[in-house]
Amino acid sequence: MPFFDTILRGGTVVDPGCGLHGRFDVGIAGGKIMSVAPDLPRADAGQVVNLAGLIVTPGLIDMHMHAYWGGTDISVDPDRDCLPRGVTTMVDGGSAGAYNFGAFRKLILEPARSRILAFLNLSTIGQVDVRVGEYSNLTWLDAEAATRCLEENRDYLLGLKVRLSRDAVGQNGLLPLEMARAVADRTGTRLMVHVGETDAPLSEILELLRAGDIVSHFLTPRQHGILGEGGRPLPAVRQAVARGVWLDVAQGRMHLSFRVARAAFKLGLLPHTISTDLSRYGMMGSVKDLPNVLSCFMALGLTLQQVIERATTVPAKVLSLSDEVGALRAGCSADVAVFAVEEGQFEFADSTGERVTGRQRLVPRLVLRAGVPVEG
Repeated sequence: MPFFDTILRGGTVVDPGCGLHGRFDVGIAGGKIMSVAPDLPRADAGQVVNLAGLIVTPGLIDMHMHAYWGGTDISVDPDRDCLPRGVTTMVDGGSAGAYNFGAFRKLILEPARSRILAFLNLSTIGQVDVRVGEYSNLTWLDAEAATRCLEENRDYLLGLKVRLSRDAVGQNGLLPLEMARAVADRTGTRLMVHVGETDAPLSEILELLRAGDIVSHFLTPRQHGILGEGGRPLPAVRQAVARGVWLDVAQGRMHLSFRVARAAFKLGLLPHTISTDLSRYGMMGSVKDLPNVLSCFMALGLTLQQVIERATTVPAKVLSLSDEVGALRAGCSADVAVFAVEEGQFEFADSTGERVTGRQRLVPRLVLRAGVPVEG
């Protein structure tokens, strides 16, 4: 009997979590990574897939997207729109609230081939329609319902999502964040907080965040972003990072400024994680998918190693899943993404209309989820 079900042969493995960047074979059996080494013996494999000239990475992790397909106006179909593009693990950013999470779980999360976790929207109705400010009506803010839902769905739910932009909160300011903080502390979970175009200054928002919480859209061009006078990051941002708050890109349609990114990068403030905030609108615009967003950040000056790290190693650490995903380590799930690195002139746009030209683009060529090839 062959020792490996599959050997992925001859590709350039880029796995920051394991400190690998070079030509290695990847041996897979029973849906798990068994070995990563040069020249694994072909006789030990049920099949050998030649990947010479291609990049082999752990399956990508998208820390912020919207997966409640058919239940909200913004969501995408995760198995159709994300998995074939190399994203094997994804986190829904608050599409569902306590009153519709049951349907989200039964119809999307449980049957999905993708691995999907989620943040529960503090609002009971979730982000059902972009025209509805889900925190603008206090009737929809039910801390007890959110607490029950979190306690009953810990296998999928990571914590609470709060959007703090004016169109979401109406006249209620920081009240939704204060309520979410109390629920997260009570349940021992965490917060994902949408910033930009808020009534409250960012420093006041960050004061309420703890280690493990996530700031979404931290490179926003909108009011109350990370830059203060002189175009330097606010001291409160560095203080938050020092106490363990994570900074996530969550590009979306309106949440990435190349100007802000350049200013932050120049002073050493890099994103912990690079994610898409993927929606059906973003797919038709500048976001497209996670490989495209990673390619965009390469055009902004990050290396291939840096972008892969921020879409594999670090999000796995944020999710406390480093023993299962985010690396091609023996015993991890055989979630693998294979890319061609195309050379040329590729244009990327931010949310303000500014454009940048990159010389490389990641293009998915093969995806394995738990060792099984993904069609798409």
